[in-house]
Order: sequence, then C-alpha cells, then structure tokens
Amino acid sequence: MKLFLLNDIINKYLEAFFDSNLYGLNLDFFQFLSYYLILMSLFNSIIGVYDINNGKSAHLATLNSTNFSINILLQIVFCILTIFFCNQDFFFLSSFQNLKSFFTVDYYILWSSMIVSVSGILILCLSSTYILQTRKDTLELPTLFCFSISFMFFLLSANNLMSAFVSLEGLSFVLYVLSALNFSSHLSIEAAVKYFCLGGLSSGILLFGISVIYGVSGTLNFLQLRRYFGWLSVQDFSLGGNFNLILWIATFFIIAGFLFKLSSYPFHYWTPDVYEGAPLIITAFFAIVVKFTIFMFFLRIYNFVFLFFNTSFFLFIPALGSIIIGSLGALKQQKLKRFVAYTSINQVGFLLLALANSSFYGNCAAILHLLVYIVMSFGLFAFLLGVSNFFDEISLSFLHDLKNFGQKNTTVSWAFTVILFSMAGVPPLGGFFGKYLILLSTLMGNYHSNIFIVIIVLLVNVISTFYYIRIIKYIWFGSLEVKSLFFFYNESMVFFFVLNLSAFFLIFTIFFIPQLINFCIYLAKGITPTFL
Repeated sequence: MKLFLLNDIINKYLEAFFDSNLYGLNLDFFQFLSYYLILMSLFNSIIGVYDINNGKSAHLATLNSTNFSINILLQIVFCILTIFFCNQDFFFLSSFQNLKSFFTVDYYILWSSMIVSVSGILILCLSSTYILQTRKDTLELPTLFCFSISFMFFLLSANNLMSAFVSLEGLSFVLYVLSALNFSSHLSIEAAVKYFCLGGLSSGILLFGISVIYGVSGTLNFLQLRRYFGWLSVQDFSLGGNFNLILWIATFFIIAGFLFKLSSYPFHYWTPDVYEGAPLIITAFFAIVVKFTIFMFFLRIYNFVFLFFNTSFFLFIPALGSIIIGSLGALKQQKLKRFVAYTSINQVGFLLLALANSSFYGNCAAILHLLVYIVMSFGLFAFLLGVSNFFDEISLSFLHDLKNFGQKNTTVSWAFTVILFSMAGVPPLGGFFGKYLILLSTLMGNYHSNIFIVIIVLLVNVISTFYYIRIIKYIWFGSLEVKSLFFFYNESMVFFFVLNLSAFFLIFTIFFIPQLINFCIYLAKGITPTFL
C-alpha cells in the first residue's frame, strides 16, 4: 500500500511535468531525450575524429581538461537548442510531428525507460573507470553508448511494428560496432562478423513476419492489430484454414526474430562468441541494458498484440531449451566470458518460461526476475571489472584464475559469493524469489504438462547450482600453496560500491519483497489484457 501511495504521488508530479492525463504521457520529453542523445553522440563523434588541442586528425582521440570543458559547454548549447526545437513548429520539423502516431508513452514505458537510463548511467560510470584502468581513453565507447540508449528509448515507446523494427535495427547496428570495438583482437573481429551475419538473417526473418502481418491486416499499429486479432479470436478464425496458417507463420517469424535478439535457444549460438570477443564492459552492456530493453518491449508486444493466438508452445520449447543448454553449456566452460554468456542464456530461459504462461502472474514474475537479474548482473560485472593484475598485466580470462582470491580480498569475495548464491536461486536471497514465482506461475497454468516442466527445470537448476558453487570453491577453498595473482582495484570506489550495493540488495530483498511484488503488479497491469 505504501508503494501504491508513493506511485500515486509520483504520478501526480509526472502529470504536471509532462502535461498529460492518467492514461498517457506527452511525447515531447521522450523526443527531447532521444534528440539530445543523438546530437550529443554526433558531437562526440566529431571530437573523436578531430583533436581540438593540436589540430590533427586522430583515430583514437583523447580529451584533456580544455577539450572536456568545451565538450560540456557545447552539450549545454545542444540541450537548449533541442528544447527550443521540440517546442517550435518549424516547417522542417513538422514531419516529426507525424511520427507521434508511431510512438506512445504510458507508465510501463516510463518506468522501463527510467530503469534503462539508470542502468546506462551505471554502465557509463563503470566504463569511465574501466577506461582509466586499461588506459584506453577513447571517445568511441561513450558515444556509441549514447546512440544505443537513444534507440532503446525509441524501441520502448514504439507503437507500430515498423517503428519498432527501425528502432531495433538502429540499436543492432550500434551493437555490431560495439562488439568489434576491440579491433586489435581477432576474436573481437570474428565475433562481430558472426553477429552481423546472423543479426542480418534474424532481421530478415522479423521483417518477413511483419510484412505478412501487414498484408493480412492492412495495418501495423499495435492498437489496430489488437482489435483485429481480437475480432478474429471472437470469430474463431472462421475465415478459412489458409488464412489461419498465414497468421501463425507470421507470428512464428516475428517471435523467432525477437528470440535471436534475446539470445534464446535455438538462436543462441552467437552469444558465447560475441561475449568472449567483446571487451568486458561491452559484455556487461549486452547482458544488462540491451537484454532488459528488448525483453521489456517483447513482453509488451506479446501481451498487447499476439496473446490472442495460442502461441505458448512457441515459447515453452525455447524456454526449456535455453534453461537446459545454458546450464549444460556453463557446466563445461572454463573461460570466464563464455561462462557468463551461458548463464545469461539460462536466465533468459526463465524469463521466457514466465512469458509462456500467458498469465498476469507470469508477467509479474518475469518483471520481478528481470529486475533482480539486473542487480545480480551489475554486481557480477562490477567484480569482474574490478579484478586486475597490474604487475604482469594479465587479464582475468579463466575461472581458475580466481583460486584463493578470497585470501587477500575478503570483503569483495563475500559480496561476490552472495551474488553467486543468488544467481543459483538459493533462499532467502533475491534470486530465489524470481525463480520461485516463475515456477509457481507455471504450476498455475492451464496445461497439464506444466508439472513435468517444473520438475525438469528444478532438476536442471541443481546442475546450475553446482557450477556456481565450483566458483565459490575456487575463491575460498583452493590449495594454500597457490597464491592468487589477481587483486581487486580498490582505488576505484565505483566497482566497490556497485558490488556491495548489489550484495546488500540481494540479502535484504526478503524484507521488502511485498513492495517489490506490488511494483511488478503495477507494471504488469499496463500490459496484461483484462481477460487474463
């Protein structure tokens, strides 16, 4: 109740700030955010190509204090110009007003965008420390981050399949470049080429499904599609078997395109290679911000448009496959980044399992598990980014590099142990509640086979618990004769703060889990149809 009262207070201020009513927010603020991020990114790109200090072009430009001051000053000017343009009806901006029919804003989108913003800021903070630590002070990284976050805002607020596709492709192109940012490594280039080729294939699959939907319905607007598919469900698809088959095929292709973006089974093959080849901060961006954005949009479009089809079996198979492949793949991994990739595939399987239930409780469980997953992932990557070896300049690459790490780094090792236990789903940590609610919503489903699905998931989760405990064994119970070559980068408080904050959140989740569930219910009400 306290959380709902707080939400009511926040909503009143938001209504005054956005000049809107309870059922929708004005798009001007989101236009401002997106335009400003794009302008800032373009300006940073110019700075990256041309070094103001010496007047020479530079492939990897750096900013000194003077350049940084000029950067901040010009970005303030861009901010003022963006606000001015968004509130004027110039003839060259009038075409942008027509784009409002392609986008919408509600409180589900608002909170999702706020979480993306906070996550993006944390990633930028971690990346700034990572840049100083690795002495790779380039402008490409924050510039591409800003580009990608602007496309995430567009994707989350998309109200049309075409605007969603364009936003998703703009985000994908930025991700292709980010995966190849470590251009001195052949693994990074190879991973980027694989990602680009497979990503192009998935985009073609997605676009084919969208074109079929448009050919059948004559519209791509979410609200109109919902009314059209609702009318078809009332008619019980009495228009003919071929017509029914065409819609099933189109839905299958659209879901398959999003499953690739989520790195779900059977479209997960690119994930270990990209995670291994990209720099660690890019891997964190892929695993946290990108995955959260795509899943939150997929959750909205699935419930808002495609739930009238009985497409649960489209998701049960990828969900079970992701859980099994993720656990078995992580079990045999020794390389750190590939291990993280397979654990992320396993977590996506749980999210899809909640979505496959096609219920209000499943949506709540998916949102709760996703929020807890973000906290766990931030703690995980803060630890991995903070571990270093400056003496020999050896990077943390294998799991056994963590042997006896807890001997000299007790505080951070305890926090990391809490995060690993939470990812395994050990009660009463935060990761337990997400998995528990997902399995509970599965048992409450309408299929008799759900009990067998829950049993399979529980057995596979025992395997995942083993490989998390194996890492804990490396950290605390290694041979006393072996000394750890790595230590935690204590000079940066960002890594230490994010790691310990994540651990404390997971430990004390049990005390505010009712408020967290109420918040998830609040979000799920904005996307779940009334008949569920």
